Amino acid sequence: MARRKNVKRIDPRYFLNETVDRDIDTGEALEEDVEEELEEGWKEFAQGAKDLGRDVSKLRKPGTSKKIRQDATAAGIAYDAQTAADDARYAKTAARRQSDEKARSQRRDADYRARSRDLEGFTQSQKDQRRRDQKKKEDDRRHSGFGSDHYVEQE
Repeated sequence: MARRKNVKRIDPRYFLNETVDRDIDTGEALEEDVEEELEEGWKEFAQGAKDLGRDVSKLRKPGTSKKIRQDATAAGIAYDAQTAADDARYAKTAARRQSDEKARSQRRDADYRARSRDLEGFTQSQKDQRRRDQKKKEDDRRHSGFGSDHYVEQE
């Protein structure tokens, strides 16, 4: 086994009187009280996370949901009922936005199809015009020989 230099080690002699069950030897708080405090702290933390999530989702300043919940509790109103009403209103708004987006998308598709038809007609008319011009040039070349004495057709 390789020996490492300059390694700080803990001297176990200082910890001989330490035990696993502190509340028995030293009279510290009982485990039940500690567990209860942890549970309450965890509940507060979870509620704070919910409040922050609501604030962020509703684009409010952080801490607003906590204040609303505290005011509702003081007024004797169930905060969850108020939150349910808010959630229903936001769901209705979201559904309306979704239907508006769907209608907008359908209008866009219809406009695209109409433009495509117009463009197809336009390109067809361009092709027809190009063919007419090309035929006219061919006819002009065929009937107007430069320096020749043959008959020239005129339109």
